[in-house]
This record gives sequence, structure tokens and C-alpha cells, in this order.
Amino acid sequence: IMDKFILDISKLQPGDIILERLTDRVADKISRLGHTQHTHAMLYVTTSSVIEAMDDIVISNNPAREIFKDPDHVSVLRVKPEYACNVSLDTVVAYARQRVGNQYSIDEAKRIINQPPETAIERDRQTCTRLVAKAYEEGGLKIVENTNYCVPQEILESDKMFVVEDTLKEATEEDIAFIESKNILKDQHSAFVKMFARSREILGESFVQDESSLNKGVSLHPEKAHEIAEAIKESGYLNLITNDKKLHPWDYAPEQFIKYYRDKSFMAALQLVDVYNDSKDRFKGNIKAISSYIDNFGDNEYYSLMRNHYAALCKDCDTRLDVLLTVRTKLS
Repeated sequence: IMDKFILDISKLQPGDIILERLTDRVADKISRLGHTQHTHAMLYVTTSSVIEAMDDIVISNNPAREIFKDPDHVSVLRVKPEYACNVSLDTVVAYARQRVGNQYSIDEAKRIINQPPETAIERDRQTCTRLVAKAYEEGGLKIVENTNYCVPQEILESDKMFVVEDTLKEATEEDIAFIESKNILKDQHSAFVKMFARSREILGESFVQDESSLNKGVSLHPEKAHEIAEAIKESGYLNLITNDKKLHPWDYAPEQFIKYYRDKSFMAALQLVDVYNDSKDRFKGNIKAISSYIDNFGDNEYYSLMRNHYAALCKDCDTRLDVLLTVRTKLS
């Protein structure tokens, strides 16, 4: 049986760049024409999240669901210590998160290989390498010469980064079973695609690429607020909490949590506290941003819907944090 490998999450840090070689025909063409060992780039942000631009949109994925057949096809990069003081990794991570929902551009990806221009043609669109390189540039560190158009090999060879060793481990049967189980993030991906595509259509604004720009779009076209709110409901975006509770009931009950994680329960509880607190802070930030629009432009159905949605997400984080506190108390 051929070995399969997964990322050793314990070896990763927020801001790490993960390069991998995909194995489809398009990736083979990119590798050949772009003279690049790897064909895809993503940014590690937390224990449960990597941000990447692929297929048609920028999405968040669970790094524990990434599986690799060949360890030579994966490289993890980190900022060299001598450049650490030049970059804000919090800003790098925030930049990438704020781009979730941005459209992927095949045309821009093609330009990377075919004599790329100095400035971006489609500034609001993303490619996997642009997302990563621009995030670092926003954080204060330019890791490649042309952050709009670069191949993964340029990131790999950046004099600002070093390769982190031993970041993969052999996948267990339990790991593979988890990877093959239903992935709620795919539902989120689908909902994002539907929500933003319909919003751009309703507003007639191509700049609407993520939730921040959607807030702005509604401020410019308040008469469209009801239609946008209905589009969001129809996309399935608001059903994510309900779906997650059905798929992961152990996150909402201490005894089930301990039964699911078994001997790993205490460490899992410790790690997830930071994840949920981080998520709650981001959701509070979203509420603050929406409240600012309400103060400046008045409330409407869209703003109320999204504010209530983020309030529900904060409450969901509190529920999970209470479970983790109970687990830690029981096991300590």
C-alpha cells in the first residue's frame, strides 16, 4: 500500500506558505512552462484554516484535509529570522482572510507564464501566488520581485524565506477517514460562489469580491438591499452553523467531545480555544464594520441580516468555548 502524508499541524505557524505540486494536466503544463517545481500556493492561518485561491474563488480550507502522495511535492516556507522584524504576520493573515470570496482569474494565471506585465490587469482578481505574495507585501515584506505575477518557484527561491523541515507525517487510517468524510467547507465554498456572483449581478458592480466590498456595494445601491438579502438566504450561506452542528455534534457537548478525541481530548481543547477566540474576534470586527455602515448610511435588510448572522456566529463560538472549558476542567 502506497504511503500517504498529511501536514504535521504542530510544526506550522501562522503565516507559513505551503507550496504543493498538483497532479492534473493543467498543473503539469504550469510546471513545464513556468519552470516551477510546485504549482500551487496557500497560506496557513490557524490550526483549522489555510487560505488559498483556486478553481473560481478564494476559500478557506482545513489543513488537516490536505493529503499528499509524494512528500517531495510539498514545501513549507517561513520568514527568515533576520527579516521577522520587517513583517507583521497578523497583517499578512488578515489580508488573506479579507480576500475570501475574491474571484480567481484564469487569464491572470496565464499571464504569469506569458511575459507578465508589471502591474495587475485585473486588480480585484486573484491567483494562488498573487494572494500569498500580496499578503506578505501588505504585511511589510516583499518576498518576490513582481507580487502580481509570480510562479511558486519564485516564492520557493525567495531570499526572505526558508524551508521548514519535517512538516509532513504519515497519514493514519483515522486521518484518511476524516479527509474522506463530508467537508462542510465545500458547502461554504459553494455558498460564497453563489452569493457573490448573484450580488455582482444585482448591483452591477464588478468590484464586489468579498464581504467588505459587498457592504460598500449596498451602501451605493441601498434600493437593492432586499434583493441582496434574499440572494444570501438562497445561497445557503446562513445555514453553515446548522449544518456544522449536524456534522460535528461533539463540538457542542463535552462528553461527545471526549469520546470523539479520546486520548487527544485535552490537547485538542487547548488548541481549539485559540481558534474559536480568534474567530470570535473576527466576527466582532465584522459586526463593527457593518455597524459603521449603518451609522453612516442607515440600516436596511442586508445590514440587519449580516449583523444578526455574525452575532449568531459569536454566540456559536461562546457555546464551543464553554464546551472546551468543561472538557479541560474534567481532564485536568
